[in-house]
Amino acid sequence: MTLNTDVVDGVPVFWLDLPGPLAAELIFRAGVRDETFMTAGITHLAEHLIMAQASDGRDATNAMVEPSMTTFSTSGRPETVVAFLSALCAAISSPSFERLPVEKKVLEAEGGSVVNSAVSRHLRRRFGVRSLGLTDVAPHGLRLIDEEAVRNHIRTYFTQQNAVLVLSGPPPQDLRLLLPSGEPRTPAPAPRVDLPYPMWFEQDGPQLSLSFELPVLSDVETEGVFLLSSLIRRTVIHELRHSRGWIYEVDIEPVLDIDGRGILCVLTDPPAHHVDDVLAGLLRILRSMSERGPSTLDIEDSVRELQEYLDDPGNAMDEAIAAARNHLMNYPALTAIEKMELVHRVAPETCKRVLTLLEETLVVGMPEGCFPVDESLVAEHARHYPAIRGERFRRGLRGAVTGVPARAQLVVGDAGVSFSDGVYCSILWNDVEVLEELEPGLITLTSSTGLSIDLSATWFSQGSRAIQMIREKVPTAKVIRAE
Repeated sequence: MTLNTDVVDGVPVFWLDLPGPLAAELIFRAGVRDETFMTAGITHLAEHLIMAQASDGRDATNAMVEPSMTTFSTSGRPETVVAFLSALCAAISSPSFERLPVEKKVLEAEGGSVVNSAVSRHLRRRFGVRSLGLTDVAPHGLRLIDEEAVRNHIRTYFTQQNAVLVLSGPPPQDLRLLLPSGEPRTPAPAPRVDLPYPMWFEQDGPQLSLSFELPVLSDVETEGVFLLSSLIRRTVIHELRHSRGWIYEVDIEPVLDIDGRGILCVLTDPPAHHVDDVLAGLLRILRSMSERGPSTLDIEDSVRELQEYLDDPGNAMDEAIAAARNHLMNYPALTAIEKMELVHRVAPETCKRVLTLLEETLVVGMPEGCFPVDESLVAEHARHYPAIRGERFRRGLRGAVTGVPARAQLVVGDAGVSFSDGVYCSILWNDVEVLEELEPGLITLTSSTGLSIDLSATWFSQGSRAIQMIREKVPTAKVIRAE
């Protein structure tokens, strides 16, 4: 299927010539990674306001916010699609904020994450509560986001220079995309958190997951990641499901939109008594591929599978959307033929290169209540913390009654705060991202590296003074008070 390109009112258009109703996706290079902890949810809020103003109430219209993109989609007769896109662009150019209070409540009720929750846990550990790590941050400060903040966000990201349109058919003659002008927005650099690799942490829920970084420095290596993902899944299903019966399903999710290094997440669902067997099996499969690479036959099978996928007209729209997204990220917008040309250059050595960072960047998410028997894995709480000098607050009588361990102590100093109840944790004042006052005397302090410390004044002797000392060290702009 030929992928055609055009430009309408300065917006690139990728279009096919498929039968059936006209499908359209207007995609913007705006996502969760463009927010901060204090503005978490602002892209989703902007999307809701735009859709509320532009939607004609049909089930065929929808919108979605992802880590790097926001998409508005519709389908129907050409004149219906044109009308929706025109209304959408008008809403972006001149947004209405009448529904702002209501849409905030809708978002609070909606909840959820823009990526698989297990993946988001890994991203938070790797990036803290910035960039892609924000996918694991609930929009705690949503009620503090005002009209001007949303307006500026729309002006910055929902512009002609950050948009691309995908159509399943030729652009209608009367199609207009009158979007405001702006600067192209490339994602900000995503600095990593310093972790004690190989590391493990305890997840919420029953999933077992692991992740590691990928050196993705070329188009061939990018295609190698997708091919490798298919190979890993096929091998895991064969060895751990069909041969062993230890799992039912496995998902392989690559995250590639990052500074020349991607992340591969492997997610599966073993029963508790087979968690360590499955973890050992996953690592054995990955290490084998890292040392020897997949066989040429395995690669040929995956290439055939991809060719069958691309030959299926039902998948043509997905490939057009992928090309459009690549364009927004300044990657090559590949046609199916160009993709296959790259895939044919993927060799066992390519897959081995992609896996070179496995050991030195491995993070394992253990199911809730499970601990790994693999002693090479370092517990998350073994992360290095700076020593804080300052005033010490020890457990008080009320803390003892409520179950606070006898060895618990809080240190508040000029450089930061540390808390220990058997597990030691410190946060420097310069790293504080937010202080949440949940109720009088009860706070959560979160650092940019993703660490959080929950503290209650009732736990310590002179605990109220300790909480007040912490409040005075955190700028007002970084404080969120519960309603």
